[in-house]
Amino acid sequence: MLKVGGLQPGQADNMIENCIGVLPIPLGLVTGLKVNGKNYIVPVAVEEPSVIAANSVIARLIAENSESGFTCKSTPPLMIAQIQITHI
Repeated sequence: MLKVGGLQPGQADNMIENCIGVLPIPLGLVTGLKVNGKNYIVPVAVEEPSVIAANSVIARLIAENSESGFTCKSTPPLMIAQIQITHI
């Protein structure tokens, strides 16, 4: 945290919901997020007061109205990378 100036934790707590710390902008938590049947709490750094609240409300509505919440899947990797380190 900055020693002089900058956003103080008390100020950030008044700007967003569920504030847990400060970066150059407030850091808060989106709650109620369910992905593939597992519950998550997601840290979000944002200065807009309604973003965390809106995400928490929508996440909770989706979790309450579906068995698994959000459903996510991925495909196998499509690329292989190689790194060469020289002149060590």
